[in-house]
Amino acid sequence: MNTSRLRQIWTIIENTQADLLLNLDPIQLSQFLIQEIQESVPLNPEDDAFLNSYIQSRISLIRDLAQSRQSDLLIRQ
Repeated sequence: MNTSRLRQIWTIIENTQADLLLNLDPIQLSQFLIQEIQESVPLNPEDDAFLNSYIQSRISLIRDLAQSRQSDLLIRQ
């Protein structure tokens, strides 16, 4: 897996609504993010498996970032 693909996943996470990231279960979240990547670049089975594992290992971080963004929005309102 190259670094541009990892950057792409984090860009997708940053651009996805916080509510969605917080409300999907871990499997749905992983599937959603991988599907978003596949819309721009087809993944081979090894890349798909790596990304799934990578996302699963960072679910807590993804949710923490989403929660932080959600809190920031509430403070600004």
